[in-house]
Amino acid sequence: MEKRPKILAVGSYVMGLVATTGRAPKERETVMGKEFNMAPGGKKHDQTVQCAPLGTSVTMVE
Repeated sequence: MEKRPKILAVGSYVMGLVATTGRAPKERETVMGKEFNMAPGGKKHDQTVQCAPLGTSVTMVE
């Protein structure tokens, strides 16, 4: 039986806030957004997600 590597990731879990517009604003201009989405992220979170499919046992601590 093969042992799976164990990884402990210590870092922060943040939410990415993404707004889309029809065009980029000009200097000092406000442009109305079309859509707004939130997505999980953070460097350690992203690394943890990428390690899991490699067959590792991953735990994340914030």
